[in-house]
Amino acid sequence: MLPRLDLNAGGNIQGTTINQRFSNGLEVNTSGVRGNGLNASADLGWTLFDGGRMFINYNSLKANSTLSNIQLN
Repeated sequence: MLPRLDLNAGGNIQGTTINQRFSNGLEVNTSGVRGNGLNASADLGWTLFDGGRMFINYNSLKANSTLSNIQLN
């Protein structure tokens, strides 16, 4: 029943070599062109109704506690 927060982050580094020949005869040859990219995201979710699972778990734990006390005695 508590909220859930997910955080994600990532990065990308890219190296490229460019070889271009234009129709006017110009040539461009470049190596080591770098590109960097970073991204991050946060996601918050909260379950409003879980089908009564919280109450089922509570009743099960209460029954186990009662059984343990009986076995202890």
